[in-house]
Amino acid sequence: MNQIEQVGLGLTIVLALAFCPYSAVLFFMVLIPLALKTTGGVVLPAVFALGTGLPVLLFGTLLSLGVVGAAKWINAISRAEKYIRLAMAALFILIGLVYIGLWLKLY
Repeated sequence: MNQIEQVGLGLTIVLALAFCPYSAVLFFMVLIPLALKTTGGVVLPAVFALGTGLPVLLFGTLLSLGVVGAAKWINAISRAEKYIRLAMAALFILIGLVYIGLWLKLY
């Protein structure tokens, strides 16, 4: 086993021990009953899977790129961070306005 495989195995073990027990409780005790009660039941587990899988894919990609490739990728994200923050702020404000409208029964 080479060094990259050892790091990948270590990362997999850490993620399995730290993340999986909590996500199993969320998935089976909260999400599945919620999905069975709502009309869009298949969408909720799919979104959960994407949300839990993307960080693993991100770290795996960074490991495969190596130090130089990861540094370039992180620098590109740092340049885009201002725009991402502005977009997320606008999204949260919009969601807040929708909830205020629902609370005031404007819709």
